[in-house]
Amino acid sequence: LHFVTDELALADETSKTVCDILALRRKNGQSIPVLIELKPERKMKKLVRQLEEYAPYLRNYQPQFEAIYSAVLGEEIRFSAPAERWLVWPSLGECTTSDPREAELRKKGIRAIQYCRDGASYRFYDGPRL
Repeated sequence: LHFVTDELALADETSKTVCDILALRRKNGQSIPVLIELKPERKMKKLVRQLEEYAPYLRNYQPQFEAIYSAVLGEEIRFSAPAERWLVWPSLGECTTSDPREAELRKKGIRAIQYCRDGASYRFYDGPRL
């Protein structure tokens, strides 16, 4: 996963939409944009809404986003798949168990990744891929 930028806000006359992290995932020669909401609280409705509102911008303005990704990463980037949507939030318990909302989020096309504190650092549990 390659970090591109954070907190890129998009606005029109009536609203502003923000995505916490824009990243790029490479797989088998593909360049896949990744939208990530990284939060300290489990406010599912709000976080899902943020991901669902931002994804169409990336689709509708793909050449402009490819230009941003290219400028930041220093190479020409052409997306070869729609944006993946990831939600990274705190675990409700052990990080080694599946997230109780994982199936519900998967139905919405959102990948759930939970984290928990491990001393002075954090551990992440990445559930099954979509």
